[in-house]
Amino acid sequence: MKQETKESAHFASTSKGKGKRKRKEAATKGPVPKKQHLGNDQKTKESRPPKCFFCQEPSHLKPDCPKYHAWRVKKGIIRALVCSEVNLVSVPRNTWWIDSGATTHISVSMQGCPNYRKPNDIERYIYVGDGKQVEVKAIGTFRLLLDTSFYLDFQDTCIVPSFRRNLVFVSKLDKSGYYCSFGNGEFSLSLNSNVIGTGSLMYCDNLYMLDIVTSYNETLHVDSRGTKRKLNNENSATLWHKRLGHISKMRIDRLVSDGVLSNLNFTDLKICVEWIKGKQTKTKRLDATRSSDVLQLIHTDICRPFPSA
Repeated sequence: MKQETKESAHFASTSKGKGKRKRKEAATKGPVPKKQHLGNDQKTKESRPPKCFFCQEPSHLKPDCPKYHAWRVKKGIIRALVCSEVNLVSVPRNTWWIDSGATTHISVSMQGCPNYRKPNDIERYIYVGDGKQVEVKAIGTFRLLLDTSFYLDFQDTCIVPSFRRNLVFVSKLDKSGYYCSFGNGEFSLSLNSNVIGTGSLMYCDNLYMLDIVTSYNETLHVDSRGTKRKLNNENSATLWHKRLGHISKMRIDRLVSDGVLSNLNFTDLKICVEWIKGKQTKTKRLDATRSSDVLQLIHTDICRPFPSA
């Protein structure tokens, strides 16, 4: 007979509560920080006293070093003075300068030149101080209004745009009968024992500048003279009334008082017909009546009897 054996079963399980508690404890503990040990170099740096950068001695710094203060007193304070000489690069185009070394009158622009001509082969180039040749664009006549209310005409003036300033040839004035005198930073121009122009020395350029009227466009104004065109009066109030868009007399007076316009002549300011026409409105045209009945609108022609053959 077979030996009877007892039946047995093995069961394994895990406890949930105990496992969670262990994981929480492990999460809260974390790594233990290591103790920082100071090396020998750090200990010596912390314990080393401050050192002066000037005398290399301990126990004080450079701002408190007596040797450094004594060296500064002995050396003194350095002061630098820089002097420079500059020339004026930008020169106004409506200024004229007296030049005794020039060979002819020279202008940098054609503004204020009423008539001009093309240069011939001999006058096409002029030579400057360094030996270079400069091209002459044209040769014309200029009229300047001086501070003394006299006009000065420059004949055969070379127009050279590459120059920086307008030059007045003294020898040419002398040949024309003018007398030039210089002294005490002043220049005077005389004709027949009458002073007609003056000038002053500009110390920045060491040149004499001719005193001309530059506050108004009269010095650079070019008159257009023709047989079929009337010469305009620049001081006419009617002319400026039309130029400025037919403004009122009150606004013109305000521009004169503010210095925008010069003193004008109001005697010719009359009723402006063009301004009145511009302010008028056109009459409204009514709609035409349309014909609706038969024979209401008839087009007829009047003919005479035709001749019979």
